[in-house]
Amino acid sequence: MGNYIQWGPYRIVQPSKEDMMKRALGLMPYVPQSTHYTNDDKVSYAEIEGLLTRLYEVQHKNFSNYVAKGYAVPDGMREMVADESVSPEKLTGSEIIDLGARQPDGAKMKQLASRYGGVVPFYLQNVNAYYLRMNGNEFVHVFTNKAFGMPSEASDVRLYLNLQAENTVEFAKVLMNTCKKVKNEKGMPLMPYYKFSGRHRYDQFIMYVSYENAPYYIQVLEQIKAQRPDLCVGTNAMSEAWGSINGWIGFGENVLPQFKHESYTSLRDDAEYRFKKEVQGLGLKWGDSRIVEIYDRCMQKNGIDPNNYTLNVNSPLQSKVVINSKK
Repeated sequence: MGNYIQWGPYRIVQPSKEDMMKRALGLMPYVPQSTHYTNDDKVSYAEIEGLLTRLYEVQHKNFSNYVAKGYAVPDGMREMVADESVSPEKLTGSEIIDLGARQPDGAKMKQLASRYGGVVPFYLQNVNAYYLRMNGNEFVHVFTNKAFGMPSEASDVRLYLNLQAENTVEFAKVLMNTCKKVKNEKGMPLMPYYKFSGRHRYDQFIMYVSYENAPYYIQVLEQIKAQRPDLCVGTNAMSEAWGSINGWIGFGENVLPQFKHESYTSLRDDAEYRFKKEVQGLGLKWGDSRIVEIYDRCMQKNGIDPNNYTLNVNSPLQSKVVINSKK
């Protein structure tokens, strides 16, 4: 076991630095990276349609109420609400998904943004609807806050869940219903931004949350597991690349701003590849002190704390790290 982060009542166990070096060098077996499919199971497209249609209905209803009550609303919201062509009653679930789809030339999104002055009638983004329908090989991004016209919270931390494909959409529904009932220290309800894959992966369900709200989301996840253990089957099979919370919630700090076009996994894969290549190129054997020096340098170049695999260099969570002295 590596170091751990003591975050309120929660302990986030870090991967062991020695183990991660050995795995990168092929000296220890490695649980498949989170980017690999664990099987060929897919999330039902009909269920995805139902989930996103329901969210769109909530958003459209909320926006209509804001306008009707004379609230100060962003420019374009009134026009969006008045446009019957994008009302929930006029659209099929597939058409609603298309509203937020990533088009090859971005024409549809630009057109909508232009029509409503930047206010867009959807809460999901970066979805390739075609691939989602054809083979499920696509992440669906859901921004719950957009359904309520609220700003998004910072994406400081990632929480990973290895859900089974058949449980994914039902889990999302339970998550959102549970979050509504939980208030943070400022008295605000939780409005999670999460994404899930159309196919079952080790990182099947990922939540992006702020430092401030992360403990509240962990509380919510523990509550769901206690009340609906059937939805959390298989979550103890975790990638070695994550920190571990209670043996079933994966943890990783979001990447630094200068690496915003990279993912948590890709940065670590790249650092480990360069580390392995340099060690092998020098013909070093395990136990050579230079191996640790090379590892530290490769990790730090990608903004990763070499001693705490899931954290960034100079992370604000460094103050919560407890050094594991056990050998």
